[in-house]
Amino acid sequence: MKLYPILLALLTLNSCTDKKTTSTPVKDPEPVKTEVKEPEKTNKVVIEGDLGTIDEAMVQKKFAESRDQVSACVHKGLENAEYVGGDFFFTFRIALDGTVKTLDMKSTVGHRDIETCIYGFAKALQFPKPEGGEALVNFSWSFNSTMDVQHQWDANRLGNAYPKLRSKLIRCSDGTNEAPSEYQVIFFVLPDAELGPVGVSSGKTLPSDKFYKCVHSAIKGAKLPDPLGSVARVVLPIAP
Repeated sequence: MKLYPILLALLTLNSCTDKKTTSTPVKDPEPVKTEVKEPEKTNKVVIEGDLGTIDEAMVQKKFAESRDQVSACVHKGLENAEYVGGDFFFTFRIALDGTVKTLDMKSTVGHRDIETCIYGFAKALQFPKPEGGEALVNFSWSFNSTMDVQHQWDANRLGNAYPKLRSKLIRCSDGTNEAPSEYQVIFFVLPDAELGPVGVSSGKTLPSDKFYKCVHSAIKGAKLPDPLGSVARVVLPIAP
């Protein structure tokens, strides 16, 4: 199975300009010669300086070294689910010793096993020690599905099943980061209205297993439409 993990980057773009102008009393001045170097393509890592600072090259290297671990998470989760793909958005708070103090993650993948595996590896990363205090690092990563999803559904497409489902999903929350009151649930509906992978994301810490099981049970019990021989991806923002 081919996956195309894409590690995106944002670093400073540099250009070098050399200007040479020669002239003599008997010749017109030669035109200015300008040489512009193409900017180097690098990985998307944003270092925020309102706290401490981290050497950008070292941070980028850390993510590059973790590429195999990320791919392993995806390969394991995509068995019989080639239609899954999406984006991860991370905000790391790096402690003075270089460990990850807190990690917020938003995912559009819709696959609990993949999201859990990637969150676990990211939380365990060891960064360079920041200078001047704790530091924030924003990072994004994505991978593509190897099979097209024919249908993109929202709440309206679920019809009469949605009001009851929404009520159950709201009751799963206790207002904490582990069981958030505002979150996004993404799931897949397979032929014959069978429920496929499910993922939940709030942009904060990874929701707890208890919360996920409640969400999964609510969706499993809903009377979902049949995508008729194809796969549908459903995105539902949930809030009180």
